[in-house]
Amino acid sequence: MNSLDLPRAPKDTRIVVAMSGGVDSSVVAGILAREGYDVVG
Repeated sequence: MNSLDLPRAPKDTRIVVAMSGGVDSSVVAGILAREGYDVVG
């Protein structure tokens, strides 16, 4: 669980990140990739 009490997705989950071209979406995509998720965006 996380701070929102939501279950975590399995590490082999593909995550689609809407890339706006800004720093926020790029940082989130990088963090998710570092955590082992398959990031597309």
